[in-house]
This record gives sequence, structure tokens and C-alpha cells, in this order.
Amino acid sequence: MSLQRVGGSPFKLDSGIDGIVRGAPAERLPTAEVGPASAPLKSLLDQLYALPNLDDYLWAQLAPEVAEAELLLPHRFWTAVNAARERLLAAAARDSRNAKMYQRAVAVLDDQSELFELLQQYRLALVAG
Repeated sequence: MSLQRVGGSPFKLDSGIDGIVRGAPAERLPTAEVGPASAPLKSLLDQLYALPNLDDYLWAQLAPEVAEAELLLPHRFWTAVNAARERLLAAAARDSRNAKMYQRAVAVLDDQSELFELLQQYRLALVAG
């Protein structure tokens, strides 16, 4: 293969996996030089038979756009979640009219954090044997 990976990678993190991150279109690479899993193009069969449906429309409307690819790293993600939790608590203290809605959002973030901690405990238990 003549694909060079030294220095900058030809694949950008913010345009690689379209199910996770939606961003600028990926650079076109010759398909003979990369494997099928690394190619930014869909296969011909997927292009021919992929018909849009209601799920596709809903996903396109509701899928969050991740502007910062660093959020895909677990540490950065949980730092952002904790910062969002603090901002929601501050907003609840400022706005008494919508405080209940902000508290529900904080409760959802707390539940997510507790579930992740439980998952980590299970993983550690499996590793420990």
C-alpha cells in the first residue's frame, strides 16, 4: 500500500464515522489504496438500495452535531458532562420559574454518571476475576 500514515493521518476524526460525528465531507481517497472499512464511500449496493425512511429523517433531525471531536474521548466527555451539570444547577438557581425542568436535566445527568460508575465497577470485578 502506498498510503502514508506518518505525520498527519489522511483520515480526519471529525469526518470519519458518520454515525457518531457529522462534519465536513471526507477527503476522497483512491479506493484501491484503502480497505473497505476505511473507505469514506458507501458500497455500491448500499448506495443502490438505501432508500430514506422515517427513521433516517428523524435521525437527521435529532442527531447532535459534535463540533469538538475531543468529546469522543471519555475523560473529555465526562468533564463536559460535569460542566453542563454545574451550568444547569446555576441556571436553576437563577431562574425559579424553570427550576424544575433544570433539576430534571441534572437528575438525568446524575443517573447517567451513576450508571457509568456501576459499569466501571462491573468491569473492574470482571478483570479482578
